[in-house]
Amino acid sequence: MRIAFYAEKCLPIHADSLAERPLGGTETALIRLAEVLATRGHEVIVFTSHKAPPMSKPAYLPHAQVFQHGVFDVFVCVKDWRPAVSGAPGKRFFYWTGDGFDQFVNYGLGDARVGKKIEWFLAVSTWHRESLCAASGFPIEKSVIIDNGVHEPFFSGEEVRSPKRLIYTSAPYRGLALMPSIFRALKQKFADLELHIFSGLSIYDTHEPFRGPHVANFAKLAKELSSLSGCMLHGN
Repeated sequence: MRIAFYAEKCLPIHADSLAERPLGGTETALIRLAEVLATRGHEVIVFTSHKAPPMSKPAYLPHAQVFQHGVFDVFVCVKDWRPAVSGAPGKRFFYWTGDGFDQFVNYGLGDARVGKKIEWFLAVSTWHRESLCAASGFPIEKSVIIDNGVHEPFFSGEEVRSPKRLIYTSAPYRGLALMPSIFRALKQKFADLELHIFSGLSIYDTHEPFRGPHVANFAKLAKELSSLSGCMLHGN
């Protein structure tokens, strides 16, 4: 089967990007899924926002080349549904995103013409499926929950576990501002408590560093966290 993933709205990635830089969940899942499908005998091409992706299997190509490789049996629109209604070369169209109903890229998803072209909306949770379909008007009967995945080789070793080690791994704007007060309160009860922060904004770097108000907010928060005894910032 010929499968295309159209990922123009994703970070610029190629087959080995996970070894080079931090990535978001959608980009990580896309790289792993494309890899698995290729090993199972499918012809897979990822059309990426990367300007010059190196040769690999599966193939990663600049998104502008999407019309140069024939028609695909399955065309997966990643984080942007518009290619499905703008003449993308596919027989069957799926829309795969982890973005919520309030994200601008999902505006217009409920248009009846979109619902006719997209066979399945691939959601990551029950809440994601129900909230996005309710807010947009996309037919919920044309949606399916695929969950998140686990790359099993990363969990095949052994580790030393500590019941007094807290770990924060999400984006800074998804609750990190709550951690100083939470950590201070818990520290009063557990003096040897540790907090490890694996977070930052470099995960959103494209062809240039990420910019915006979140940068200044994170810098201020990181300074406060660094001053707390037992708190360690590791970045993305």
